[in-house]
Amino acid sequence: MHDRSGGPIPAILPPPALRSTDGAGPLAAVLAPGLHAAFDGCLDEALPADLSALLGRLDRAAAGHRARTSDSFKRS
Repeated sequence: MHDRSGGPIPAILPPPALRSTDGAGPLAAVLAPGLHAAFDGCLDEALPADLSALLGRLDRAAAGHRARTSDSFKRS
């Protein structure tokens, strides 16, 4: 590919009418709304609407496990 006598193979660009100004191609422009919707849906499911609910879950998980000290790893 780069061993041509004239240098690397030139990039093949679409006609200027199909190029977007923000660097995304036409396929990205078509897929972007669906991808954004899917990603937003994942975030809605993964993150609670209220941050205090998340903190409450973390606090319950921490309370369920006793804190380990360096002595707890030693065997007597």
